[in-house]
Amino acid sequence: MRSSAPDRSICDNPFCSKRKETDVFSEMPFMAASDGTPYRAARFAAEGQLKKDVLWRTFAEQFAVRPDGERGDWKGEFWGKMMRGGCFVYRITRDGELYETLKEAVLLLLDTADPDGRISSYPRENEFFGWDMWCRKYVLLGLEYFYDICPEEGLKKRILAAMCAHLDHIIARIGDGNGKKSILETSAWWGCVNSCSILEPVVRLYSLTNEKRYFDFAAYIVSTGGCSKWNLLELALKNEIPPYKYPVVKAYEMMSFFEGVAEFYRVTGEEKYRTAVINFADAVLDTDYTIIGGCGCTHELFDNSSVVQTEERVEIMQETCVAVTLSKLMFCVYRLTGDPKYADAIETTYYNSILGSINFGKNDRLECDPALGCGDYHYSDAFVKEIGGFMFDSYSPLRRSSRNRKTGGYQPMRGGKAYGCCACIGAAGAAVLPLSAVMISKNGESVAVSQYIDGEFAYTLPSGGKLRLDVRTRYPYQSCVSLNIGLPEGSGVKEILLRVPSYGGAVIRAGGREYAAEAGGFFAVPAEAWTVNAELEFDLKAKITVLNGKAAVKKGCIVMAADCRNADIFAAISGDIVSDNPAEPPFPARMSRRMRFGNGTEITLTDYASAGADWNAPERRINVWFDM
Repeated sequence: MRSSAPDRSICDNPFCSKRKETDVFSEMPFMAASDGTPYRAARFAAEGQLKKDVLWRTFAEQFAVRPDGERGDWKGEFWGKMMRGGCFVYRITRDGELYETLKEAVLLLLDTADPDGRISSYPRENEFFGWDMWCRKYVLLGLEYFYDICPEEGLKKRILAAMCAHLDHIIARIGDGNGKKSILETSAWWGCVNSCSILEPVVRLYSLTNEKRYFDFAAYIVSTGGCSKWNLLELALKNEIPPYKYPVVKAYEMMSFFEGVAEFYRVTGEEKYRTAVINFADAVLDTDYTIIGGCGCTHELFDNSSVVQTEERVEIMQETCVAVTLSKLMFCVYRLTGDPKYADAIETTYYNSILGSINFGKNDRLECDPALGCGDYHYSDAFVKEIGGFMFDSYSPLRRSSRNRKTGGYQPMRGGKAYGCCACIGAAGAAVLPLSAVMISKNGESVAVSQYIDGEFAYTLPSGGKLRLDVRTRYPYQSCVSLNIGLPEGSGVKEILLRVPSYGGAVIRAGGREYAAEAGGFFAVPAEAWTVNAELEFDLKAKITVLNGKAAVKKGCIVMAADCRNADIFAAISGDIVSDNPAEPPFPARMSRRMRFGNGTEITLTDYASAGADWNAPERRINVWFDM
């Protein structure tokens, strides 16, 4: 039995201290006891994936056998990508067994390092091409995120030394002059945006060490504009064309690069970098954000998804890697700005796209159903049984199509093993919403309740006291939220900010009074007493969204879908809802409604995340965008 990890403040390192100087909102370290959907999802990911030692051994092995160099593959991303997700989940569960599993995985990785610190899934004779820099980025990120949660000083020193040696090996060979290779020549893919996304962990390591060479390398990457085909920073600053018209439109890698730009702003304070990140994030929301909070309807490329999402497509769409990275980018910009519209985006993406990708109750199945013609995959049934299947689907359909059609970033490995990029990143997506649930303002005077999750929580305030939050709700599937917030004496908190989502207003009862709160902002409740009680009732009335002659139905942030198991996915609906009543579906669902429309159509609709989520069903197509 693994022991419990010691408790500690998650944000007591220099990097987090620097962050507080530039961000409007900061996270607060917390311990939670919750039965809300986001916490169940995080624990499910921990039990079904993150605690699987065989996965960590398999991923660490890639740095010993170095198989990626032959074709320029990306097996080397798996370890760091899943480690980041594991650390996110640990931060909200404080699961000691999970911590010990992650620690053992770190030790496995450290043992693969060459004497000069090099950790790569590429052999030396063909390093720095393909996805080598991208994979090295994830090595550094994974170690950094574990460093943040690690309370063991001796291990932290070893990790920090390994990170420095790992990056020093890169800096000695990549950069300007002295026979070095330009970072814009380290990959033949996507204008080297994938390589330049190493900016984020480089800045984080500078913040931990204050070593000038790391700042200089970060500044070098920024000076390249992040792309061999055009300067992405200039494009974002000018803000004249949307991301889907950029010379490179790979959504995941580009968003990852701008996360790095945000970190560079945090250590420089130069406003242009903040502006570039915000402009880019807003442009994505304007032109490449779908109704379920995904983007990239042409597999994983920016393609004006906000408009083309209604089209019926044979190909895969809306990659889970993209949805998770989008959610992380929104969280980044939410911290920078304090604008609740980004919390709205996190909520929509989580409860539809990300929650829909989690394979609750079906993780004993293959990620890909051969009956759908999705590829000739060769991993063994024995390995599938050993790992319990893939925890996360890779793509999210919208119009008359099925989940589970292909494994994103599929990579076969020795011994009949295989894994995929979306399966690795999913755990991080499961954790972003709860991590963003309660924030503290820069001056410590405002606490923002950004997401409403059932449970009891304790947060550490800047003053050192504990803020206690008791939430009773089934939001977003029901409209009512009950809050009890306990503040210690001398907390310095003057107001509690309650997010009112943009989809509709709310009735708020606090201090013996009732208020009508407008949609899309914060409602401030004065923290005059040590205990703040509030009741919120949100407008979850079903509403129609019309686009390109098609119609979709939403109840609050929840997108409703037709599941072919109990509804006609070819039905036509009108723009007016005559009735909306609870329904009992023949399969598990978080929300099911029987709706009748003005044109006479009567149909049962299910919350998007539950629709089509049965791999054993002979037919499981779903539909979000209906003919009118």
